[in-house]
Amino acid sequence: MIIVINLNMAIDKTLKIDEFKKGYIYRKNPDVIVAGGKGVNVARALKLFVKDYLLIGFLCGHTGKIIDDMLRKEKFNFKMIYQSFGESRTCLSVIDKNGIATDINEEGSVIVDNSKKKFVNLFSSLVKKSNIVSISGRTPLGIDKSFYSNLIFKAKQTQAKVFVDLSGKALLDCLNAGVYCVKINAIEFLELASVPPTPTNLKKIYFSYHKRGLRKLIVTNKEKPVLAVTENGVYRAYPPKIPNFISGVGAGDSFMAGFIYSEVKGYSDEKSIALGISFALSDCKSLGAGIVDKKEIMRYFDKVRILKLEAL
Repeated sequence: MIIVINLNMAIDKTLKIDEFKKGYIYRKNPDVIVAGGKGVNVARALKLFVKDYLLIGFLCGHTGKIIDDMLRKEKFNFKMIYQSFGESRTCLSVIDKNGIATDINEEGSVIVDNSKKKFVNLFSSLVKKSNIVSISGRTPLGIDKSFYSNLIFKAKQTQAKVFVDLSGKALLDCLNAGVYCVKINAIEFLELASVPPTPTNLKKIYFSYHKRGLRKLIVTNKEKPVLAVTENGVYRAYPPKIPNFISGVGAGDSFMAGFIYSEVKGYSDEKSIALGISFALSDCKSLGAGIVDKKEIMRYFDKVRILKLEAL
C-alpha cells in the first residue's frame, strides 16, 4: 500500500481571469473548486493508476467537513484525523491567459497535541502494511521537526520507502532523518543548498545525505530540463513543448505521482523520470491540480529526451 500524507488540507479555488491585473476588482465565481493540498494532488493523479493507496491528514472545523465531502465525491481512499479546533484552510489561485498563477494561500489551523498523537497512532498502524510513503505540502502550524523524523523512523523500521516534496526546514529535517527520494523545484533547491541546481551541485547534496538513506534526488524547473541523481547516475531530461498550455499549478505534484507509480512498477531511472515529466505535462493542460489524462501521458512519454550525463 502507498500512504500519501497531506497534513495541511485545503479547499482549492481556481479562477481563470485572462487579463488579471493587480489593483482591479473582479467579480467571478471559481472555475474549479476541489479538495486541495500537494498530497491531495499527488493522490488525485496516482489513483488513476493505483488502487492500493490511502490519503491521510488533518481536517479542522466546518471547512474540514466540507473537504471530507469533496474527498468522498471524488472517491478518494482516505482516513483523516478530525479536529474541532480551528478551520482547515482555503487557497485561491488566479490564472491569467499566459498560464501565470497568482496564489493566495491561508496558513490553516494550529494542530494540537491530541490530534498529532492520533495521527501518529494511525500512521503507525498503516505503515506496517505499506511499502511507500509520500509526504508533501505545506507544514501546518503546531508541527515541529520531530514530527516528520518520527514518521520517517517508523517507515524505515518497516522498510517503507519515503518520498518527500517539502521545502525549508521541513525538507532539511526529512533529509537528516533519511528519506529515500526527494523531489523539489529549482527555487526550493536554491533555498536548501544556497547554490543553483547544476549536476555538480545536485551531486554534492545527494552524497551529503546518501549515507542517511537518500537514493533519488530530482529537481524540476518549470519548462526547463529536469535534473536527477540516483544510485545509477546523473540525468538531464528535456520536456517537450506542449500546445495549449493552461496552468502549471500542481504539475510538480503530478510529477511525484508519476515517479511513485514508476517505483511501484520497478521502472528504470530513465523511464521513471520520463513518466514523471509526462504526468506533469498532462496536468498543465487543465486548471485543476493533479488532473491528468492517461492518453496524454503516453503521448508525451515518447517525446521526453533524457541524457545520462555520467554513471555513479
